[in-house]
Amino acid sequence: MSSKKQRCMSMEPLPHDVVELIMERLPVKSLLRFRAVSTQWKSTIGDPYFEEKQLKHRQKSGDPDVLMVSVRPYDVVKPDIEALRTLVVGSSSSGNIPTPWENTLYHVSNGSCDGLVCVYNNHITGFVVNPTTGWHRPLPLCQFQQLMIDLGDRYLDLGHSYFSLGFGKDKLTRTYKPVWLYNSPETGLEDATRCEVFDFTTSSWRYVTPAAPYRVVALPKPVHALQENMAFSNGYNRSFAVGNS
Repeated sequence: MSSKKQRCMSMEPLPHDVVELIMERLPVKSLLRFRAVSTQWKSTIGDPYFEEKQLKHRQKSGDPDVLMVSVRPYDVVKPDIEALRTLVVGSSSSGNIPTPWENTLYHVSNGSCDGLVCVYNNHITGFVVNPTTGWHRPLPLCQFQQLMIDLGDRYLDLGHSYFSLGFGKDKLTRTYKPVWLYNSPETGLEDATRCEVFDFTTSSWRYVTPAAPYRVVALPKPVHALQENMAFSNGYNRSFAVGNS
């Protein structure tokens, strides 16, 4: 047996905690491939604590900011719609992200959480998407969307406005929360607002009460996102708590 082969056979594997430190510094696409190495590696890469540490390393690496948009050419009859495209800020770099809902125009929520984005349409199912891995989770219609569908063209005729979907993370429970915050469409409730939050554990929307104590600014798009159990709406220099009730 050659001395070179003997040296290779005598090499001891790295302790797993050292391997984990190395993997924390790798991009997501590499980690996805490494899940096939062993059951232990797969378990480590899928652990939420590891995912959080890996994300912090990537955030410190100075990666460029990326804008995510849905693209529809308005000067073309029956155009092809790109449901999700990335635009690198300060660069001409751009790339299409294949999705199972191509040729459908979606809005992309303001901001992202841990690399996840939320895409939505007022009249059809939305999605929480990981653009890097292609993972996605559908969001069923909320009561506000169902109202817009039921009223059809009468929705705007009745003086109602469009609002945008917020997407944030509750840092206390470490859960992601898509949020619809809007003015009540009911007659006689001029100062009332409603807040619907999606619960991933039950795959359903629930009302949060009380909602915003002030009217929500409609288009241009309001910004409302959850952060540390707080919701914010542009147009007003005020904040209000969103709990788990």
